[in-house]
Amino acid sequence: MQIHSGLTPIFEAFGIIKVIERFTSAHGIALFNYNSQIEEYEQIFSSGYPDALLTYLAHDFFEGSPEVKAMEKVLNANNCWEDVPRFRESQAVEEWFRPAGISEGSSMFFHDERGKLIGVLHVSVGADRFLPYWTQLLEAARPECEKLIRGHRQMSAYGLTNREREILNLVSHGKKNSSIARQLGLSTSTVNNHVESLLRKLDASSRTEAAIKVQALNLGKESR
Repeated sequence: MQIHSGLTPIFEAFGIIKVIERFTSAHGIALFNYNSQIEEYEQIFSSGYPDALLTYLAHDFFEGSPEVKAMEKVLNANNCWEDVPRFRESQAVEEWFRPAGISEGSSMFFHDERGKLIGVLHVSVGADRFLPYWTQLLEAARPECEKLIRGHRQMSAYGLTNREREILNLVSHGKKNSSIARQLGLSTSTVNNHVESLLRKLDASSRTEAAIKVQALNLGKESR
């Protein structure tokens, strides 16, 4: 099977997570932005991974193996486990991936025009082999992932807190404050205050204007 760049409209229509899950039966998918100021990864979206494993991927995964750490520096690398020497015997596999039912995976890296690392997409599967056409699928998704990473970076410049971003994504999907409050376990007055704050930071006069800004930056698609 060959995967073509013509998949872009499909990614836009159904979302990166749904398309990758459909083709690979992935156990976990996560896209991270790399914050070079604090030298840490920040989650943009995820599906399937337990919270503890997501935290591990964000903070400790790359520090546990020199071979894996070296992948960060390879321009736009896309490597599965079998590409990394002795990775199957590593602590990451024994203590984190195998107990989660994961037998293979791939990490696709993103770099800017100056060659600086800006993010990574992790996809983990239960199959014993990461099939070549799955790698082609991830490469076809690269442009959409890059849009999400760049949108996340632009949104970060507004100084929104994690909670404000979470609420903004829900606002962009048409959720009312009372519904957001129930979903997040907050009081309606607390949500009202967060919405007022994020509108002020975005210099938006209404929820609709804020939602348009989010969609223009390609954020919120994967958080429904």
